[in-house]
Amino acid sequence: MPGFWDWLTGRNRDNRRNTPEPTTTTPTSPAARDNLRNMNYDEGRNAVRPPPAPNTAGPATPTPAPDVAPEPQGPTGEQTIEMPKGEHYTVKAGDIKYNDSATWKHLAEQNGMIAWRLRQANDGVEQLGEGMELYIPSTEEMLYGDCVKKTGDHEKAAKMFGETAEAGGLAILKGARNAASGDMGASYGTKGKDGAFWASNPDLAGASSRRMATHNGEKKYKVIWASNFWKCNLFANESVYQGGREISMRANKHYTTAGALHLDTEVYSQVPAASAYAGCVVQLYGGTGSDASHSGICAGMPMISSDSDGNTVVEFTFLGASTDRAKEADKRIVLKKGTDEILSGDSHSNLRFLKANKKR
Repeated sequence: MPGFWDWLTGRNRDNRRNTPEPTTTTPTSPAARDNLRNMNYDEGRNAVRPPPAPNTAGPATPTPAPDVAPEPQGPTGEQTIEMPKGEHYTVKAGDIKYNDSATWKHLAEQNGMIAWRLRQANDGVEQLGEGMELYIPSTEEMLYGDCVKKTGDHEKAAKMFGETAEAGGLAILKGARNAASGDMGASYGTKGKDGAFWASNPDLAGASSRRMATHNGEKKYKVIWASNFWKCNLFANESVYQGGREISMRANKHYTTAGALHLDTEVYSQVPAASAYAGCVVQLYGGTGSDASHSGICAGMPMISSDSDGNTVVEFTFLGASTDRAKEADKRIVLKKGTDEILSGDSHSNLRFLKANKKR
């Protein structure tokens, strides 16, 4: 779509993001946030980025993403943050499923995302067909879009983007989307891929240079443990490992189970839901047994609100292993006020967001 991501990232001719004008309104009510979430980005632009008032001062300089050298300031004093482009993909015959919704879902999952993200990035595409070109947005573009939706303000969104990257969330989220895509994502289904799951960590039990596979141009270990087992903690720790952070391992070179991740306080520390961010490990706790809890990665900036009883409503997307593959899904969970105790939205007892504490 011409001009679509140019708006989202504010790119100039050098493909760098110019500092956008701040908005004077923030969508704070649940209804306003729902409306904004369901808009395409061209419509969303008008909701969160109204024209600046005449003769107003320019915005403050946004925080650049960490590990990226700040761009030089232009003649107007604008600062930029790095916003890599996505990729263009030509739809193949094998991508076409029994209906359009299933085709969007398939294509999105092959690229480690939920279908509505891919649809928004290709607004105006009415019906998918072989030979059609789609735009696959980068993790950075999707994260920045989430920050705009959460804050309703481009200056605040740029700051939030930088803080999330600084905390390691962006790198972990990139790792999660990479691990969830293609055949590697399929390897985190309960059956694995040809009986194996793919991993990056050479210290993991079963990782051998004699059994390697290539995913997105990267060499991965084909690890074979057992058939038909739940791999949620494997996917979560793989995402963290790809993000360059320390992971939680047991003495037998297996990853810590989903229900015990929060107990390894050297590696993970709990973040309140109101302070959670994309790239946090999500623990849906039901006990420390191997199948009692579930884990994955927070794949977007959580939206926090309150219900009529004052309980905390947490809306986010969850990227984790499922029965057929790793995939991203919408979550809306209500927590008892002031706690991480789940009242509705999930069958587990507690929702925890965990920060990966250290770089590897």
